[in-house]
Amino acid sequence: MSGSGINRLASNSLRLRLRIASAGCVVTGLVITGLIGGCGKSPPGYVADLVAVSGTVTLNKQPLEGAIITFVAQTGPSRSSAATTDELGNYSMTTSSAGEGVLPGSYAVVISKHVMPDGSPVPADVPPMDVGAEEQLADRYSSFAAPTLSAEVGDGGGTFAFDLQAAR
Repeated sequence: MSGSGINRLASNSLRLRLRIASAGCVVTGLVITGLIGGCGKSPPGYVADLVAVSGTVTLNKQPLEGAIITFVAQTGPSRSSAATTDELGNYSMTTSSAGEGVLPGSYAVVISKHVMPDGSPVPADVPPMDVGAEEQLADRYSSFAAPTLSAEVGDGGGTFAFDLQAAR
């Protein structure tokens, strides 16, 4: 192949790479715009419609500290909400984008509690799966695939107590 043929091939290759890179930038920009513009905004009335939801989680009638409780919306224009229980097993639900509260509606409830293999708490701000933590609760409470707990949140919010039983 002659020198000019190699130059033409290199030039075409460079143009193709620039087009691919430009297309990638456009797609990335659209995705970022969608995430920022779509997910970050609340639909009209969303924040005003939040109601207070709190309660307790116990395991064998004892407060369950450090459990993550998640209300997963089953119907309507709802948002899922989550909370972590304190040393008394108390929780207060929040949504990630709007703050305190839950939209009224039907929810599946999932409760998870991870501990280190030696039974100690998972270090703060570390994802449990990154440090080999194990689920302490039975799948019937902690599985998003087949939740068995539920809550019906009315217009006035509510208090929900969940007394879990350890596997025997």
